[in-house]
Amino acid sequence: DGARREAWEEARARIVIDAMLGVYSVPRISQVQIIFRANLETPEFAPGPESLDVDLFPWDKLPWPDIAFPTVGWALRHWKDVEGR
Repeated sequence: DGARREAWEEARARIVIDAMLGVYSVPRISQVQIIFRANLETPEFAPGPESLDVDLFPWDKLPWPDIAFPTVGWALRHWKDVEGR
């Protein structure tokens, strides 16, 4: 439920979680981040109160330098490595 709430708070997106992609320890900020793969339940999304902008990108257009957290980049690369399995 936490991941679904975060998707709503950050991107006003309703999602259906498909699988866990990874668990990442970030000791420098005393966090453990759990990242899931999900599908949009509906096509609507918009910035929530904690976001300035949200968008969807095809793989070859991902704005890698603008991704806020290294763990998100790691999870995206992992997803690409295991896609179709």
